[in-house]
Amino acid sequence: MTGIVDMNQYLSFREIDHHISKCHTKGSKSIAIIPIGCTEQHGPFLPIETDTIIAQNISFALSKKINQNYWSYVFPAISYTPTKSNLHYLGTVSVDEELLRNLVKQSCQCILNSKFDAIVLLSGHAPADPSIREVSFNLVHNQYYSKKEVIKPVFVISLFESRHIIEKTFQQKSGKHADWTELLYLFHILGSKYFNDDKINEIIKFKKQNTFEVRESLVFGVPVEQRSVQGVIGEPTPASAENWKVLGEIVWEKTVSHLASLFEQNLNDYYKKDVLNAIKRSEAEN
Repeated sequence: MTGIVDMNQYLSFREIDHHISKCHTKGSKSIAIIPIGCTEQHGPFLPIETDTIIAQNISFALSKKINQNYWSYVFPAISYTPTKSNLHYLGTVSVDEELLRNLVKQSCQCILNSKFDAIVLLSGHAPADPSIREVSFNLVHNQYYSKKEVIKPVFVISLFESRHIIEKTFQQKSGKHADWTELLYLFHILGSKYFNDDKINEIIKFKKQNTFEVRESLVFGVPVEQRSVQGVIGEPTPASAENWKVLGEIVWEKTVSHLASLFEQNLNDYYKKDVLNAIKRSEAEN
């Protein structure tokens, strides 16, 4: 189950080429968005694809949000990333950081060599962020070092950059893993087809039967997920109400609006400088 139902989100290579050519004719820029998720346990109720589902759908929402100023296309998500602390749980697939860096690097290089003007890496898996940011820096630096006439930016936007907005709105701290924010994102995306009455009742029962304080371990190095309740770190449901549909819409809109603002700010700042640099080069040549 992916939660993706809009067939307009998928294009052939000829359709992509047409859209990019059209946007260039208008003097606009084309953006490639690559969602980055994970395949790991998310407590006893959320799917192992949680991070990937959220990152992919947030990417689609951001793509629509910036459509007035830029044309963008969401590429298939990178779904296998480092998650060593969850290896004990069935269904978790973890890869080494070096493999992730090489995968992101080679994927981005292919796109940078195409007609796309910029890349945005949308991370839905916080442990992958340091590796992704390192790759994005090197991809841009290598263009500069090679004296490319046009340097194409590679931005990183992490889902967790909106976390403080959500916590301020609800006046409640979110947990680190399989917490109520992830539940609300998924409820907004998947709805009652996944969260049927039986599953909702099980989740509420699970919350009532457990406390979610992280238990200390006498053995240094035991992952925090192993010291929590079945991998759940933080409250698994919103404390303010059980009306997840309404709360899910609030969380979704707050997150998308905030990330879209960061998204456009990065692009606008870069291309404003890009235009100024082009003018300076032109003046110097004349």
